[in-house]
Amino acid sequence: MSLSISILVDNHSTRADLTPTAGFSAYVCDADTRLLFDTGTDDRVIDHAQRMGIDLATLDAIVLSHGHHDHTGGLPALIDWFGRRGLRPPLIAHPDAFLRRHVRDHPWSNERRLGPPLAATAIEAGFEVRPTATPLAMSDRFCFLGEIPATTDRATLGVIGRPEGEQADAIRDDSALVWSGRDGLVILSGCSHSGITAMIDHARAVTGCERVSDVVGGLHLQTAGPAHVWRLRQSLQRRGSPTLYACHCTGWARDWLPRQHDIGCGAVLHFV
Repeated sequence: MSLSISILVDNHSTRADLTPTAGFSAYVCDADTRLLFDTGTDDRVIDHAQRMGIDLATLDAIVLSHGHHDHTGGLPALIDWFGRRGLRPPLIAHPDAFLRRHVRDHPWSNERRLGPPLAATAIEAGFEVRPTATPLAMSDRFCFLGEIPATTDRATLGVIGRPEGEQADAIRDDSALVWSGRDGLVILSGCSHSGITAMIDHARAVTGCERVSDVVGGLHLQTAGPAHVWRLRQSLQRRGSPTLYACHCTGWARDWLPRQHDIGCGAVLHFV
C-alpha cells in the first residue's frame, strides 16, 4: 500500500494556476482512507483541489493540525461547499483548536485574531466534530497524534481564551498526522509549534515504530537563528535523519536542513 500527499495550499507554488498564500493544506490518501489535513487561509483550498483533480466529496475526514487561522481559514467555504451537497464530514482536532486566540504584535498595535474564523458552534453545525487530546487511530495506518508532550523550551504565542479566563497560549493543540509505511513513519505537520523533534519522539512512542522515514509540512523556523537551526540539524541526525519536505512556516531555514526537498502548491508526494 502507498501514501499520496498532494499540497493544496502553501506559501510557495509549483504551478502557475495555483496561487500561493501564507497557509497550509494537504490532501492525504492511501488505498483505504482519504483525508484533508488543514484547510489553508480561505476558499482556495476548494479551487486548488478541483484544479488538481481531487474530489473533496469523497473525504473520510478533515484533520486540523491546530487552530490557527492559516490552517482553519478554509472552514467557512468548506461548510458551505459540503452543505450544498448534503454532506457533514467528521472533523478531528485537539479541543483547544476551536478556542478564541489573539496576539498583539507590538504594545501600540491592535489585537490580531489568530484563531478560527468561526465560533465553535458554527463549526459544529457544519461538521461532525470529534475533539481529542489523546492519539486517535483513524485506520490501520493513519494516526492523529493528539497533544504532544511539552518540552522545557516550548514557547508561547499570543493569548488563548479558556472558560476560566485568558492565558498565554502554549499552543497545546499543535499536533500531527502519522502514516505507518513499509519504510517507516511519514509525519505530516502543520506548523510544529511543539517542535518537530518532540513530534518525532511522540510518534515513535504512540506507534511503537522507531524509524521515521519522512517529515512533510511546516517547521515554524522563520524567526529561528542559526544556532537554533544548527541544533535542530543535530537533533534530526540523532533521530535517523528523515527526509524532509519542509514548507509553509519553515522560512529560510529549509535551505539549511539535512535531506530537504522543496515543495509547494501542486506538489504530489508518494511514499511506501
